Amino acid sequence: MKSRIHSSSLPRCPRRCRLAGRLSRSYPRAIIFSFCQITHGLVDSPHNGYNKYPFYYYFIMTTEFTLHLDRTLEAPLQLQLVQKLKSAINGGQLAPGARLPSSRGLSETLGVSRIVVLNAYDQLQAEGYLETRHGEGSFVSDSVTATPPPQAVDYRGPEWLPVQPAPSASRNWKYDFSLGGLAEGLLHHTDWKRAWRRALNNTRGLDQSPPEGLAPLRQAVADHVRRYRGIACEAEEVIITSGVASSLDLIARICRPADPVIYLENPCFKAAHAAFRRYDHAVRLQEIDSEGIRLDGLDTPQNQPSILFCTPSHQFPMGPRLSLGRRLALLDWARERDALILEDDYDSEFRYGVTPLPSLKAQDSAGHVVYLSSLSKSLSPSIRLGYIIAPQSLRHALTREIGINHGQPPALVQQAVAEFMDAGDMDRHLRRLRRHYETLNRIVRKGLQDLSPEIEVMGLEAGIHCFLKVNARPLYDRLKTALRENDIYLPALDNFRHGPTQNRGFALGYGHFREAELEAALEVLLKTIKREH
Repeated sequence: MKSRIHSSSLPRCPRRCRLAGRLSRSYPRAIIFSFCQITHGLVDSPHNGYNKYPFYYYFIMTTEFTLHLDRTLEAPLQLQLVQKLKSAINGGQLAPGARLPSSRGLSETLGVSRIVVLNAYDQLQAEGYLETRHGEGSFVSDSVTATPPPQAVDYRGPEWLPVQPAPSASRNWKYDFSLGGLAEGLLHHTDWKRAWRRALNNTRGLDQSPPEGLAPLRQAVADHVRRYRGIACEAEEVIITSGVASSLDLIARICRPADPVIYLENPCFKAAHAAFRRYDHAVRLQEIDSEGIRLDGLDTPQNQPSILFCTPSHQFPMGPRLSLGRRLALLDWARERDALILEDDYDSEFRYGVTPLPSLKAQDSAGHVVYLSSLSKSLSPSIRLGYIIAPQSLRHALTREIGINHGQPPALVQQAVAEFMDAGDMDRHLRRLRRHYETLNRIVRKGLQDLSPEIEVMGLEAGIHCFLKVNARPLYDRLKTALRENDIYLPALDNFRHGPTQNRGFALGYGHFREAELEAALEVLLKTIKREH
């Protein structure tokens, strides 16, 4: 009599995970155990002892591949199947040791009788392509050597498509002061995992998000900006996007028929310039000084649509805050011209030793400011979530554009972030970040206090980067060469300007450093600068 392995004799999930408990209500323990092994990454070889339970080992290790048999050909189906399997083995699609589907399963998939598959497997076994293991199934023989597939045709695309240079590989700098890097290890994994578990338990997270975003996240964002930035708005005014770059692309696209004049800071966020140039907007560049964006040159005709993009709370990348006088003048200009102001408030949560200025949106009583922000600095750039607070007509156009192009972020990500914010975990995370970045900010202030008078430090009041403004052009040119020779990456202003500018200097990002690493890197940087002075 054939022996039988009872479910009660099978091992349980070694991690005793909750998923196994939930699945136990509907599935045999064999399948649950198999699924848990895959989930926890515990299966890596067909000879790790799992062949003691061949029926659930089959569940794990069966190789999936695609076969097509043509019934219009004169060749018998069995011969076609043999040839297809040989090609898959010789071409490397079926590697040595790979398990083939059962004869019954493959016959059902191909819509042929089981005897066709059995005969094909027997022929391949006789020719040495397959080997059979008792109680486990048919496997590709370990002695088979795959033949490399023929080289593909060297077709590089249509001639009418302009050839673009391949992106250059980024250099691994010893001292890297690049922008956008965040602190590691400050996000509590327990809180973050709990938010994702709650999102997974919420069926709404598995559905497609509406174009404007999930209601819980829109409400959480509205509450967040009300507390942190003094912006009084309702959840209905918030649109969830995939980040500020995505928000700018959407706005540039829907505003193109009106043919507005676009005013951009120079230097500025590169994605802003790219978005408006992509849709052939007329772009005008505004200089930056110690008070932020200069307003001279905003002289479009009264009936000409106008849009101005700025970073008033911490100008990117030079760092000054837009002065109160210019804020009021800019709001007056927008009201008089019926213009839109796009405010990118990208790192507003972090302030050091200064009274925080309100956001431009909070000062706007007429509704001309469109507020843009994201979670890339406060949570993680890999989340790919941003938001727009906009007036009604723009909001409706954005929602329609997102819906047409299916551009909304994944609903599951939105739901998880909403859970994270609603539970108060976001506030606790921001407090940890503030303490950490304030420590790094003090280290930067101390490390740069002995700089040459020809170098002015800007933007240390906020954010996680500052700017070294170099007043002398010869010193600027010498420093670019010296920094590269000493394996120091300090992004030059040339990377962010889009036209002639009177400013020159380097941006210095420090958010991704550990304290000791930052002190050592600043010491090397200071020595390099002093040698060139």
